[in-house]
Amino acid sequence: MKYTINIDRTSIKKNPNAGNMSYYRYLGPPTVTETFVNGILVSKSIKQNCETLHSLTPEPEYYYSHNKDAVIECDLCDARFCAKHVEEDWDDEGNYIKNICPVCKGADCCEIEYEKFDKSMVEKN
Repeated sequence: MKYTINIDRTSIKKNPNAGNMSYYRYLGPPTVTETFVNGILVSKSIKQNCETLHSLTPEPEYYYSHNKDAVIECDLCDARFCAKHVEEDWDDEGNYIKNICPVCKGADCCEIEYEKFDKSMVEKN
């Protein structure tokens, strides 16, 4: 059977970094330098230990998540479970296996389609 997993409308949030193609990866805690004169702190500087990474894909305009609490039924063993328990894996030949039943471990136990995001969802929210 085919199931559609809907977007949780309450999860839709505007991304303040939309369109950015640079990201920062932190390499450790910041370095703090303090300057004292006659035992009195006169300056303090903090240097972040990070590097800039560049992406070919810009950040999305909105963040959202799908409602993974939808109940799915396995076509192979008829077990019922939440969509969040459906598993994915790679076989020994390197092939991607999707929709693995958490009960019988059968591959392609159901057909799952995820709702596509549309900006009109924001207006309804």
